Amino acid sequence: MRTLLFRVLTGLALVAAMVMSWIQLGQFTALETSVALAADVREGRSELGDLPRLRSLSQTAANAGCGLLREGSIVTLQLYAVGLHARAINANPLLPAADPDLTAVRWATRRMLERALVCAPLNGEHWLSLALIDRSLGADPAQIATHLQMSERYAPHEISIGRRRDSLF
Repeated sequence: MRTLLFRVLTGLALVAAMVMSWIQLGQFTALETSVALAADVREGRSELGDLPRLRSLSQTAANAGCGLLREGSIVTLQLYAVGLHARAINANPLLPAADPDLTAVRWATRRMLERALVCAPLNGEHWLSLALIDRSLGADPAQIATHLQMSERYAPHEISIGRRRDSLF
């Protein structure tokens, strides 16, 4: 009887381990796909056809923990989604727009950037992205200036970040 009970419990433990491993494999595969797409975006990818794919990642972005936010790919893809939404409706990516979908994506991105800065408060690129999103949402110029100052403080010499900062003026 003990042997049978031991075998049943061992079998259940193995099934549970396999299920958890399968879930982890799915999450890892999704992350690897996101990392690859983010690398392409950093290299200049800009395809409106990516919008449906990015919508499926929005839930991942909304629930991203500090590890994903510090890694940066999910932040890059969320910012990419904002840019593609603006381009799809011919809106200026730096200015407020009347489109409710674009505004919703911008607000979701802002919330994600706030979480990313809690995880990595010294990230000058995130501070700059927050300034850009706030500008696109029509935020108070003093608030935008504060975010720019934080960006300059934590990323004073990064050329790509400096160019993006200059685009605000």
